[in-house]
Amino acid sequence: MKAEPRPASERLLAALLALVAFGLYLPSFGGGFLWDDDTFLTRNPLIHAADGLWRLWFTREAPDYFPLTSSMLWVEWRLFGEHAFGYRAVNAALHAVGAVLVWRVLARLGVRGAFGAALLFAAHPVCVESVAWITERKNTLSFALCAAAALAHLRSEDEPDSRRLRWSAFGLFTLALLAKTSAVVLPPMLLLCAWWRRGRVGAADLRRLAPLFGVALVLGAVTVWFQSTVAIRETVVRDDGLVSRVLLAGRAVWFYLGKALAPLELSFVYPRWKLGETSADAVLPAALLAITLLTLWLQRASWGRGALFALATFVIALAPTLGLLDVYFMRYSLVADHWQYFALPSVTAFVAAAASLALERLRMPRLAPLLLALAALAAGVASVQRQRAFVSEEALWRDTLERNPQAWIAHNEVGLLRHDQGRLEDASVHLADAVRVAPEQAELRFNLGVTLQRLRRHPEAVAQFDMALQLDPRSAAAHNALGSSQLALGRRELALESYRAALARDPKLVAAHNNLGNTCYALGRMEEALAHYESALALNPQHVEALANSGSALQELGRLEEALARHERVVQLHARRAPAHFNLGNALRELGRVEEARRAYERALELDPKLEGARFFLGELQRGGAQAPAERASSR
Repeated sequence: MKAEPRPASERLLAALLALVAFGLYLPSFGGGFLWDDDTFLTRNPLIHAADGLWRLWFTREAPDYFPLTSSMLWVEWRLFGEHAFGYRAVNAALHAVGAVLVWRVLARLGVRGAFGAALLFAAHPVCVESVAWITERKNTLSFALCAAAALAHLRSEDEPDSRRLRWSAFGLFTLALLAKTSAVVLPPMLLLCAWWRRGRVGAADLRRLAPLFGVALVLGAVTVWFQSTVAIRETVVRDDGLVSRVLLAGRAVWFYLGKALAPLELSFVYPRWKLGETSADAVLPAALLAITLLTLWLQRASWGRGALFALATFVIALAPTLGLLDVYFMRYSLVADHWQYFALPSVTAFVAAAASLALERLRMPRLAPLLLALAALAAGVASVQRQRAFVSEEALWRDTLERNPQAWIAHNEVGLLRHDQGRLEDASVHLADAVRVAPEQAELRFNLGVTLQRLRRHPEAVAQFDMALQLDPRSAAAHNALGSSQLALGRRELALESYRAALARDPKLVAAHNNLGNTCYALGRMEEALAHYESALALNPQHVEALANSGSALQELGRLEEALARHERVVQLHARRAPAHFNLGNALRELGRVEEARRAYERALELDPKLEGARFFLGELQRGGAQAPAERASSR
């Protein structure tokens, strides 16, 4: 059966709606990658690998199991590479498609002001987090597919003999689940749509939706398993019980409703609510929600019908992120703007319908589109302003700290940015603030310790690493970093213990093999040092430090030709690395290849004029002080 032709006016309105939804996000297109965009995209080996598609679908290597979203990013990586513009544009395009489909679904349901509701959704600032953050591609893609599936299902109800539409709904819904499993909310929402349209839910409705419930159950279970065994594993996201979770879920519903109706003071990370509280204040939001739903149900035959439909679909759409199941982001906040993306159309539809109905009763129906357009304009201005926080990581975390000074993740991320910029003192201040806010987080202790280590404040670094290991004794990285500070303090035996502890927890930690080799080298245990360097190189043949260090160990052992080959390899890999040319010069000098050694030292000084060792040996060579290999060997 062919799709019904649309009147020209509807096509024009659809184009206008899509243009508004897409155009509002043009200011964000010049922004860069944010926070965990590296995990999901820019540093995701599966996205870069030629066989990545297979591994994204059929292995547990991905950070999360959203294989359709990841596959889309795999394709886009080959188109856009490290240019964020393309990914952001696709997100905006999907948002535009979703907005148009919201309009068609609401129109199919007979909701007043359907176009205005879709326009409000398109322009709403709560959506910025989902559209301007590339990682939330899973939201924009899954939502558009969900809306398309809903439209196909509703059309199939009006055309009961259309198997094509039923199969289309099933296929689109399955794809939506594979983009993001939060789409599991669609079948119960479609049951509510059946009640809205016919005043009851019958056996035929259940039969039509049974395949959707089935695939939702299967893929939902896969996601819960994947989250618990791969994404979250042993991380403690929340430690409160069921009663606390139910009470906080009630509070979350009102929070989201407030942000949908008055999107003020939006934040990437909101203050994290207290867990486990069961006081009267904690009980009130959940109790009020239950009373409201019950009241609307009792009034469903009259004034409560529309409000009940809107609130019930709103709550169902939020259900996966209300906290009854752990979501990793809840380590930082129990609520987030991007979790409301699926639920927002319920609110915009209610607002548009209520405004349209009220103005009809006031005999001013033509005023409704104007008022909704003005509301959408105000929302669009707020969205453009909100996008300023999503142009860069710096802007995102600064905005977060302005709105939530206790956001430890923001302090941590600003600290890491400062660390990477070489602004170590500033980094230590932010990382210390993060530790102050969340002293129980081992990763914060570790990050602060690494920065203190680079500042050569090793006693303080040791204290942080010790605390990190008390909180998480399994951390190989913390054991390894502790060993480096112990070594800097001259505690070589303690350093050996730390490096061995790191390797006991992660035998593939290349840095620990290299560092253990360095410690053995400092203790004069050259054969043992070389063995550890070789272990590092077996894991990563191009590890520059291990290559250079193994070359030095081979020199000490008198294996000069092998040492020379290692140093030449380092120079090939890092031709602008001054120490590489210096080490190469040393190996050549010991082999008696004076002219080549001189050129290596000269190149080292070109790259780093302060390299005194190269200047000294170059002077020795110019004075004719180079010794034969046998004489050098005997002098050791």
